[in-house]
Amino acid sequence: MTACGATPEPGHGEGEETVSPTRAIPLVDARRNAIQLELRIQNLLTREYGVGVWQPIDKRPQVRTSSTVTCLDDQVTETWRFATAGPIKDSQWRQAVERVYKILKPLGYDKPGVRQIRNSRSNDHVAVFNHPGTGGRVEIGYDKATLVSVNTGCAKGETWEGWPDGTEVLPEHLRTTGRAPIHLEHEVWPAGTPSDSSTTPLSPTSSGQTAPFGEHATSSGNLSPTDNNDTEKSAATGGSDSIHNRLASSRFPYIP
Repeated sequence: MTACGATPEPGHGEGEETVSPTRAIPLVDARRNAIQLELRIQNLLTREYGVGVWQPIDKRPQVRTSSTVTCLDDQVTETWRFATAGPIKDSQWRQAVERVYKILKPLGYDKPGVRQIRNSRSNDHVAVFNHPGTGGRVEIGYDKATLVSVNTGCAKGETWEGWPDGTEVLPEHLRTTGRAPIHLEHEVWPAGTPSDSSTTPLSPTSSGQTAPFGEHATSSGNLSPTDNNDTEKSAATGGSDSIHNRLASSRFPYIP
């Protein structure tokens, strides 16, 4: 049974809840799954909602160790947001949230909530899906651009353990800053490009984590740079007690 406490125990993270997954998977596997899930959502938004091709982020890290939960001492998380695309049309936003939820619900994610960003006109354009079993989190948002963010949830390992293992599923044209390591001239990426089997979407497992299954998730090529600063800043801050952004209790009433 998953244990969540309101008072953090010693561990890794910035959130107000300590999450202990029933069966935490290794960080390398969680990293791979998070990238695959983000690619699958990006592909959906391109195919069905016309956001265009995804342009890799190149001025900020594509992955961070921030989280909205605190993990146990032997567990860590990673938050991936590696590309942006054109905005979703206002008229299609609700339908897009519903479609993303259809992907996430079988994986154990909750119905979407709304992240409130003070003094931002994009409050209605950010949907947040939490995974109560792992502390994982998916966010989609749009303003000038569309951004998808996927947090791994608490996984076994130390910070950046096994890197770059797990990142082989990220298409080469989307690999830029990565962790933005200050001690390296360039990020270290795996040699070669993803195989067909490495970019498959995800299916639920008994542990509430995710694993690949048969359908391929194709990714897109290049797009003229468009960066959603408000959305990306809100996703990157991570802390649930932040004055500038907090998770509202409201839900999307149109999702059953």
